Amino acid sequence: MKTKSLKRFLLAYFVGTGLVVVVIYTFLVNYYFFLGLETDSLFTFEQEAKQFDRHYQENPDTPLPRMANLSAYLGIDALPSEVLTLFPARQHRDRRFLEFHNHENEIGGDHPVDQVAHLCAGEHCELLFFYRYKLYNGEHLYLLLSYGPEDITEAQKEEFERWLIATLPLGAVFIMMVVVGAVIIIRKVAQPIHQLAVWADGLDLENIRTGRPTFPFHELTTVAERLQSAFNRMGGALEHEQQFLRNASHELRTPLAVMANNLELMKKLNTRREVSMPEQQVLDRIGRAVLSMQQLTETLLWLSREESTLPEPEPVALDELVQNQIQFYEYLLDQKNVQVNVSVSRSKVQVSATACRIVVANLIRNAFQYTADGQVEIGVDGSEFRICNVSKNDAANDTSGSDYGFGLGLTLVEQITERMRWAYTHQNIPGGRECRVDFGS
Repeated sequence: MKTKSLKRFLLAYFVGTGLVVVVIYTFLVNYYFFLGLETDSLFTFEQEAKQFDRHYQENPDTPLPRMANLSAYLGIDALPSEVLTLFPARQHRDRRFLEFHNHENEIGGDHPVDQVAHLCAGEHCELLFFYRYKLYNGEHLYLLLSYGPEDITEAQKEEFERWLIATLPLGAVFIMMVVVGAVIIIRKVAQPIHQLAVWADGLDLENIRTGRPTFPFHELTTVAERLQSAFNRMGGALEHEQQFLRNASHELRTPLAVMANNLELMKKLNTRREVSMPEQQVLDRIGRAVLSMQQLTETLLWLSREESTLPEPEPVALDELVQNQIQFYEYLLDQKNVQVNVSVSRSKVQVSATACRIVVANLIRNAFQYTADGQVEIGVDGSEFRICNVSKNDAANDTSGSDYGFGLGLTLVEQITERMRWAYTHQNIPGGRECRVDFGS
């Protein structure tokens, strides 16, 4: 899954939010403009209707209200038909405010909007407001406010255009403020996150207990505490594991040494008598098992050392080492149809002899054990050791014998090569596995 950039996400979020706010406020300006116009018109209707009602009650000959864009009608019969078409009688209610937007409606027939254009002091009406007021005697006063383009003075047009032009830079300034604010917030958030990443990347078992940096955000402090706690638990488990390996390896060295010495003693005693083939095979297996255990114990002890210094390198004949290990582990190919192809050239490398022997031995042993029917190719070219095992079929390998490995071979190889900084690569190939180790890297 492709990961997203937090910086880009936050910047896009803030900029998008700013644009949405600008668009919303643009609509709100238009909405409140008409709302203000409606409120002002309603106030005009109320004032004119109440004033006329008061004077009409005193003098029935009081003239109807008259303004530049205000028309008044006494009784529904006085309403022009085109006005009734725009505002049907079924919609009339006392003190109910009705409006008609010419640009939002299309009227068929005789186009009554055009017929009332004379009310707007121009060619056509853009906006009409209608109002009915019940007088003291039960009659109804109808008021009509009309607005057309010509109703706006040149000064008002210039003022409107000036505000419209000013809106664009104001919107741009607002967006820039949002962007600047987003960049500032991103920096304030990204810096402690980067600080947390650097601190977490440098964590190891030596500095985990030396404390942690202080972060300005509580959430980052909580993450740091969780990381420190997790490293402490892993460090404790690793320390217990290393201590166990050291103790177990030390405890194993004594019985292994006793077994090795007794095997040597038995070999000397057997020179005085004739030893049967089954007895000799048993002794050979015991000897190989003891030697494997000694090598494993030596490896575990070496890997569990706390000091980070590497052993001093010494010259090692890599070709001879490989040949010796092939001969030593040939017994693993007994009763198997496995062909071993060896191609080695004379080679000397400056390495730790013990670590080099353990790596080569484990790779050869693993290849011999896990190939039941096929071939094993072993090569030495300069400082590089290569081994490849391929089986002809998927038949299960025989792991029932006492010479079967401990299952630690490849794991130990990975740990040793990583610690010695040797280039180690391995890959699965059709029917088997290929491993390469460059002891000169």
